Parts: sequence; structure tokens; C-alpha cells
Amino acid sequence: MTTTPPPLPNRQPILETVAASYAALWEGRDDALRLAAFPAGLILALNLFISWQLLPSASDPAATFDPTQPTGISPWFYPVSFLGLIPATLFACNWQRALLLGGEAAPGLGIRWGLRETKFLVWTILIALAMLLAALVVAIPVIAVFAVMGVVLGIVQGAPTSPGAMPSVPLIIAAGLPVVIAEIYVAIRLMLALPATALDGSDEFRLSWRLTRGNALRIFVAAVLGVIPFYVGAFVFEYLLAMAGLYALVPFTGTLLVVLVSMVLSAAGSTVLAMVYLRLGGPVPARV
Repeated sequence: MTTTPPPLPNRQPILETVAASYAALWEGRDDALRLAAFPAGLILALNLFISWQLLPSASDPAATFDPTQPTGISPWFYPVSFLGLIPATLFACNWQRALLLGGEAAPGLGIRWGLRETKFLVWTILIALAMLLAALVVAIPVIAVFAVMGVVLGIVQGAPTSPGAMPSVPLIIAAGLPVVIAEIYVAIRLMLALPATALDGSDEFRLSWRLTRGNALRIFVAAVLGVIPFYVGAFVFEYLLAMAGLYALVPFTGTLLVVLVSMVLSAAGSTVLAMVYLRLGGPVPARV
């Protein structure tokens, strides 16, 4: 009696996914602007509050240093910064629903927070923690191997390496590359849990792991091609703002522009993620 082998996973079409991402972002621009308005306003308010209230370095640089005044970052800096995940989650979750189900699935300004958004935020944090864990698991043996190699090479060359000596740049790159690859791989294998959660799916971990099996490299290439023009444009735009002195002359306008750029990058990344999910056969419920 023969058994039927398990079906092979769908192959991620790279160029088709990239083209579909650009098209979906352009066609859904009205929904993206509608859903980004409220989160962008919250993020702007948080950034301005952090800059003006929680960062002493943002005060007048010409002021005379007073050793009796506290200098460091306010203890509220990190909790307030963490709050920025809430509007970011609102936008990412609603935008993916609009992409996969149509704009009617994310009505109004998308300011409702419920179980769906909570799970989306939890998955975002869990993916970040999984990337950190993967980095630690890979970094420990890599550091040990390179440390042994350094000692051996020092002995062979007759000049043992000083414990305080700085490693060379190629050595740092060689040691860091496996760590970065491990982080990217874990992120790719888990990231489809986000669109599954936005669609009120279940068993998100197993679904993401199954859909991305055998497609990690193809998904990575599609993601890079899908977002790299936006990141290059954002870099050039912010560089020109800095060169023009806008941040120093008009801090409010500069912060507003940076927030808008970050929302564009978020929209681009979420669009690629939704298109990957569709082309790998992720389950999508009937449109509302």
C-alpha cells in the first residue's frame, strides 16, 4: 500500500508579487490615506511630546552646562515610545484588511481597538522576540568559534591576540552575517501570522510556518524589491531635509514629514506582506 506524499508548498512568484504590491498600493491609496490619518496624528503627538518633554538633549544646545541638573533620558521615554505601537498596529491591521477584503472591511478611520488588534500587536512583539532569540542562539556559537579562531591564528603567527584588541571589519561582518540571516529567516517564517490575524484567522503560527516553507529566499527577494524604492526615497528625502536645516529651523514640520515618511514605509511593507500571503494561498474569507 502506497501513501500519497504531502503536497509541495506553493512557490512564491517574485516579480508578480512585487508588481501586485505596487499596483495594490497605488489603487488603494485613498484607503491608505483614510486609515493612516488618525494613527499618524497620534504618532506625531507622541514624537513631539518625547522630543520636547523627555529628551534633555533636545533643549537649547547653546545653554551652559549645569552639573546640578539631571542629564540622561527621562524614565518615561521608553514607556511613552512603546505607546507608538498602538497607532502603528491600528494602521497595519486595518490596511491589511483593506488590501485583502476591500476597503469596506476597515470602515471609517479605523480607530476601533478590539481582540483582533490586540492579537496583531501580540504577534508583532512575539515575532520581534523570536528574532532576538534566534540571534542569541546563533550568536553564542559564532562568537565562540571566532574567538577560538582568533586565539589559534595568534598562536600560529607567534603573536597572541590581546583580549582588548578590536576585531577587524571583515571579521565583524563574517561573525554578524549568520546572526542577521537567522533573524531574517525567523521573521519570514512567522510574518504571515500578521495578515492571518488581520483576517480573524486561527492557528496563525502553523499557517505561517506552512505557507512559507521552502519560500524563505523568494519571499525575502520579493520583500526587498517591493520596499527598497520607498526606503531609498525616504533616505534621500530625509537627507535633503537635514541638509536644508529644516529639523533645526522648523522642528514641528520636520517631525511631521518624518512621521508621514514612516507611514508610507509601513504601508509599503504591509502591502508586500499581504500580496505574499495571497500568492502563497493564504485563506481569505468572503469579502464583507
